[in-house]
Amino acid sequence: MSEPEPDRMIEAEPGGQAESGRTPRAGRTRTDDGGAPPEEIVAIPLRHPWRILVAVLLVLGLAVFVLDAAQRSDYGWPDVGKFIFDRRISQAAWVTLWLTVYAMIGAIVIGLLLAIMRLSPNPVLKSIAWLYIWVFRGPRYTYSWSSGASCP
Repeated sequence: MSEPEPDRMIEAEPGGQAESGRTPRAGRTRTDDGGAPPEEIVAIPLRHPWRILVAVLLVLGLAVFVLDAAQRSDYGWPDVGKFIFDRRISQAAWVTLWLTVYAMIGAIVIGLLLAIMRLSPNPVLKSIAWLYIWVFRGPRYTYSWSSGASCP
């Protein structure tokens, strides 16, 4: 009795369908006619009729929102136009952007240090890292003040 080949693929049935009901991929089937390449597969793209309808409805909803907002005086559009290009606003936006960058760099450094501490064989470092992570991630179960019970 011969052993099965480890890289054996499912051969195509005469109707072009494999045992799983799918058409086999080109170049993946074995041929019995002396190594001739398998016939090319014609791929038919899937149709998504609801995708177009949903996209049209979303664009229409956005247009209604923009038109409604443009016509409302409650937004104070003259004030928006006066302050949108004010120098103080752009400076505040730059400060916010730089604070975000610094916070991300700090978070990456702290996260790497904590990961290294958790992998350390030193039990003191491992415990400090565990405690820090436990405090900032929170315990597994938190107390619900409304019901007075612990929640997962």
